[in-house]
Amino acid sequence: MVYTIVCHLYAKEGKDVEEKIRSKLVEASNVYVKDAGTLNWHVMQDHADPRKWTIVERYEKKSHILHFSDVHLNISESLDATEPVEMQFKYGNDAPITMLKSAVEFAKKLMPDPDFFLYTGDHVVHGDLTDKFLADTIETNVKTVARYYSTKDNDTNLDITALLGNADTTPDYTMNLTDPEAETNPSITLISAAWEDILSTSNLDWFNHSGYRVYDLDENLAVLTLNTFFAHVHSIEFRIPLTSEQLVQEETEGTELVPLFMSAAISPIYNNNPEFMIWDFDANSYEVLDFTVYGTNISSDSQEVDWKPLFKASTAYGVNSLRTTELNALVSRLASDSALLEQYYYNSKVQSYLQSPCVDVACQSKWLCTTQWYTTSEDFEACAKELEMKRSA
Repeated sequence: MVYTIVCHLYAKEGKDVEEKIRSKLVEASNVYVKDAGTLNWHVMQDHADPRKWTIVERYEKKSHILHFSDVHLNISESLDATEPVEMQFKYGNDAPITMLKSAVEFAKKLMPDPDFFLYTGDHVVHGDLTDKFLADTIETNVKTVARYYSTKDNDTNLDITALLGNADTTPDYTMNLTDPEAETNPSITLISAAWEDILSTSNLDWFNHSGYRVYDLDENLAVLTLNTFFAHVHSIEFRIPLTSEQLVQEETEGTELVPLFMSAAISPIYNNNPEFMIWDFDANSYEVLDFTVYGTNISSDSQEVDWKPLFKASTAYGVNSLRTTELNALVSRLASDSALLEQYYYNSKVQSYLQSPCVDVACQSKWLCTTQWYTTSEDFEACAKELEMKRSA
C-alpha cells in the first residue's frame, strides 16, 4: 500500500523551513510508520506566496522480520554443559554465548519490537553431542533471545523460533520417527522444553508430534515451518525457479513462483562474518520488499565486535523488490557484470576479509548457477560446467 502525505505550512527561508517541514512530516507520518524520522520528502514553494510551502511524501507501509539463523552456540569447550568456561570467539569456531548476546543486544536497540522474530534453525555447536548437552544448549539459545524479546513491554511473536536445523539432533542429520502410539517424536521431545514458555500448549503438542507447524500471525498471514530441512550453507544467497517452471506457472495459474532465500549465520565457523538480517515486507500485500544485513568483523585478540549495517539488497543490487521478476533481471546483470557478481559473492559471506576472491571463470560460473533453483547436485554441476565452457570460449 502506498500512502501520500501532503502538508502545507507557512515559514521563512532557511533553517526555519527545514525544522518545520521535518516536524510536520513526522507528526503526520507517525500515524503510519515507526521510523518516520527516516522518510524522504518533496518540498514545493508557492511562487505566488513565497511563504507557503507544500510537502508531499509517498511511501509504502512496511512491516519487519528480525531474522537470526545458525548461531551454533557452544556453551562449553569440553562439550559438557556441567563444565562451562568463558570461551573466546574466533573465525573457524562456532559461537560462544558472548557472540550471541552481543548480536541480540545490538538487534534489540536497532529494532526493539519487530513484527515477528524468525529463527531458522541450527541452535547448537557442530560435534558429537550428548542428549543433555544438546538440550541444554538449545534451551540456552532460545531463552537468551527470549530474555530480550519476550518481555512485559514487548509483544514480539517468538513462535517462529521453534525450528530445527540438521545440527539440532544427535547424531546430526538424523531424526527418529514419530511414535505412532505416543504420537510424539523422541528427537523433538528431547529438546522441546526450551519452548515451554513461548509456544501455546496446542502448538507445543503439535511441535512434539512432528516438528512442523502452521502459525497464523494475523488473519491474512500464515507461516509454515518444516523440521530439519537442509538448504543452508552459511551464506546469503537466493534461488529463483527455473525459467521453464516459471513459464508453466504463469501459463497455468497466471501467478509468479516465489524465490528461495538463505541467510548466513551468527557462527563464524566457515570464516564468514557473523550476521543477522532484517526483512521488509508490505504490510498489506505481504510482498517481500527488501532486506538489510547487519554484521561484524571479529578480533580474536581484543574480543571486540562492531555490529553495523553492511548492505541493503535494494541499493547493492538495484532491485525494487525481491519478486522473482526483479531477481530474474538481477541475474541477467550479474551474468554481464563481473564486478557486480564479485560483489554478490563478497556479500554472501558477510564481507569477510578471509573470503577468497571469485574472479576466475570457473568460480563465477558456479556462482551464477547458484542463483537457479536446481533440485539435484547433478543439475547444478551440469549448469556450472556448461556455463564455464561458454564463458571461456
